[in-house]
Amino acid sequence: MSKDYLVDGFIYKQTLKTDYPVIIPIHDQVKAILEKRNGEFPRQISDQKFNDYIKIICEKIGLNEIVDGAKITEMKIKENGKTVKIHRKNFGKFPKHELVSSHICRRSFATNLYGKIDTLTIMKITGHKTESQFLAYIKITPREYAEKLKAYWKGVAVI
Repeated sequence: MSKDYLVDGFIYKQTLKTDYPVIIPIHDQVKAILEKRNGEFPRQISDQKFNDYIKIICEKIGLNEIVDGAKITEMKIKENGKTVKIHRKNFGKFPKHELVSSHICRRSFATNLYGKIDTLTIMKITGHKTESQFLAYIKITPREYAEKLKAYWKGVAVI
């Protein structure tokens, strides 16, 4: 991210995967950080470093519940008489903070706004082209749909 993406209080970005333009308003907290830094973004870090740091933060805030998941683990194997390191996806039960990665930011953004603003608006920002794709992405459960309907009925006057 650089100043070049900022225009009139919005972030303009072309997605790499779909080449779709995404326009996002600059959040007040982001605006305050940029103003404090004379319009400069904090130094860029690699995705791997971000993932390392977010795991540490999540552990410190107590995201330690044991959950089903998968993570890449290093294994040593013998190959042609030599020990080599390989990386494989390991399924099991892990503390939740060990499974957190940068992608959680995008999914949390979409999930937390779902039901608060219209689905099409969220899809335009996340870059999803179809509602079915989007709903599968945010993993709304049948129970959550039922809860939405229950909440709606509570807000509607019964005649």
